[in-house]
Order: sequence, then structure tokens, then C-alpha cells
Amino acid sequence: MSPSIYLEEALKDVLRTSNFVHGMFNLIVAPCGSGKTTAAINVISKQASSPRTALILIDTTNGKQRLGRLKELILPYSFYEESLDRTWFPSAEFDPSKIVVTTYAQFGVWEYHNPGFHFFFDVIICDEAHNMIRFPNFKSKKKDQAPKINFAAIARDAICRAVWNCDTLVVGMTATPDNIGQLNCWINPLPIDTAALHHYETKNTYYYANLSELLWYLPKGKRGALYVTQVEKMLEHEQTAIAAGFKPICVWSPIAEHKMTPEQEAARLYILEHEEVPPQYDLLIFNDSLATSINLYGEMNFIIIHTSNESTITQARGRYRNHLENLYLHSVDECGVIVPPQYLNRRLYEQDYKELRAAIGIMDPNDSKRLLPKARLKQLLEANGYAVTENLRDRKGRYRTIAKREDV
Repeated sequence: MSPSIYLEEALKDVLRTSNFVHGMFNLIVAPCGSGKTTAAINVISKQASSPRTALILIDTTNGKQRLGRLKELILPYSFYEESLDRTWFPSAEFDPSKIVVTTYAQFGVWEYHNPGFHFFFDVIICDEAHNMIRFPNFKSKKKDQAPKINFAAIARDAICRAVWNCDTLVVGMTATPDNIGQLNCWINPLPIDTAALHHYETKNTYYYANLSELLWYLPKGKRGALYVTQVEKMLEHEQTAIAAGFKPICVWSPIAEHKMTPEQEAARLYILEHEEVPPQYDLLIFNDSLATSINLYGEMNFIIIHTSNESTITQARGRYRNHLENLYLHSVDECGVIVPPQYLNRRLYEQDYKELRAAIGIMDPNDSKRLLPKARLKQLLEANGYAVTENLRDRKGRYRTIAKREDV
């Protein structure tokens, strides 16, 4: 075998438990698809004295329900919290040979009602650990709504206390660790050769500025997924996708303020059970509630990620557990721009330039309801090989001209 060729390994095969340290947040950074869940079940949880003293935390309800389908894991039942300090269980629903998996928010509820609840566990595994930092900052959009108890923040702080107390082994896992340093405890980055870990390749990466135009441009008969941050925008782009010839379905969290229809809920459950998009749809539109918590297999030709956040891009791309043909990323600065020929080498007065901006159709990344500001559009045009001359004047008023550089 050539020395440049190596066999890809799963995380469980390269993880060394001898590197775990009590009193520190043990951080595992590994790419999506490298087997973090398998390592959590088969390696990390084995550091506990029994399955019932290991706990796996995940960021979303969708993620909890997906993991709860695994034979080694179980979702907490209604009497779980009350039964932990007893040697017997008041309900036959709970199998003590299985590891409980729940959300950070639910863990925060337990800690709120029972401070020090984390003491029960020998091992706490924090999956998608980056969202332990991110989720406590989320706020309700309803201005007249009374502040809610921030259970995500309570969970974050309780995990740090578990680290400080040294009795519980705390292990975090993520593919995007950028904000983990904000935790109020010592971090122990585990040495792992990520180059040897299994990961999925992306063949082509393209950049776009206008999502609506991209949806119209994409060839039909292909299957893909679209990540969008807000539910309102998901629904808006769903209508564009329908008009463009797609058969889309929007899926988000079952506990979101905006409730899903029975059709959407059926699609969500199908994805969790079968780990692929239902066959009657060719475009899955999803947001953060699925961006870290689902696996997608089956045929998928493209993924569109409508954000510039690098961590979200990594996580959203990682939902597809296979090599990907085409990835489309939103970037005003890196997209190609073509000026329609009728606007070249002529005097563009204010109304003409306004029409040009509308024809190009690039929206302001900071305000999706406004076209790209004039100064930024000029920078983009110049980066794409155009010469823009401004502050010219004649009898009709001020104007500007645009020419290809080779024509100047």
C-alpha cells in the first residue's frame, strides 16, 4: 500500500480513554460522519459504573428522538427523575441496561428542580457541545411575552459544576468547536488524528447571492436539501421552490412556536425513522432543529446552505451521510455577477441604476428586504471585472457608467 493511502477509521478506534481527565471538560473534535455517537455508546459510556449512571445530552428534540430509537439508548419516562435515588424502579418502562438520552433543556429542568442532579452520574456526554453555548442566548421573538426560565443556561452551568466537582467525567463532542472556550471550566482537547477519520467529500462548491434565482436555476429532477435559519423564511422559500417546479417539504422542531401541519409532522417522523427524505418530495427545507440532529442517506444531488456562518455550514452539510456532488453557499462577495448588456457602456442615471440593481437582484445580507447597497454593489462589480465610473454629470443630471475592463 502506498504511504499516501490510509484506511479511514471510526472515532471509536482512535479514541484513547486514558486521555480523559476528571475536573476538565474533555473535548472531542471530529468531523460529521466520523462515528461520534458510536464512540459515545461503545467507548465513553463504558467509563460509568453502569448504564444508568451515564447520560447523553443532545441539543434538539429531533436529535433526542432520533437517538432514542437506537437499541442501546432510551428516552426518560415520566418517573425517571424521581427514581434515580432508589435501587428499584417504579415503572417497567425503564430498562436499567440502557443509557438515557435527553436534551440539554430537559437536563436544565431537572437541575432547576433538583440542584446538584448531575451528581448522580458517573459520565455525562455532551453531544453537539457547541450548542450548549449557543442555545442559552436564544430569545423569544414575542415582545410582550414574559421572560421564560432559561433551562439551556441552567444546563450549561450545571455541566460546568459537574466538571468542577471532579466526581463526574464530562466529555463533549462536536465538529465545530469555535465557541467551546466560552465555557466556565477548564477544557481538555483530546489528541485525535482527524485526518485518518472517516468523513464525506464534496465534489463541487458554488456560491450564490440570490436564493430565489438559484432555486429557479437548479435543474429539476434532482433531489436536495435547503438550510434556512427562520421558519418564516423557510415557508417563503418553499413557495418559491414550488413555483420553480420542486416538490418541497419544510420540517422544523415539534416544540417550536410555529406548529407544523400533519403532513410536515409525518415527514419529520419518516426522516427520523428511515433517515432519508420521503420519496414524494425532492427538496427538504430545514433549520437548526435538524442541522445537527439528523442523518440523511439515499440519493441527494445538492445541498443549499443559506447562511455565511462557518459552523452552521459544516453542521448542515454533515447531515447528508454520503459524498455530495454540489454544495451551494450564500456569499455576496464570492458569487459571480453579470451585468445585462443593455446597461453597459451607457449613461446610467439614478432610475437606470435602480433598475440595474433590481435586475441583478442581490439582496443586502444584513437586511433581506433591501437590495445590496450601492457602494457594496460597486465593489462586487469591480471584483467581477467591471469598471464603474461615478459622479459624472451632464444636463440631465448625475450618472455613472459601467464597462468591462477590457473595453476601458
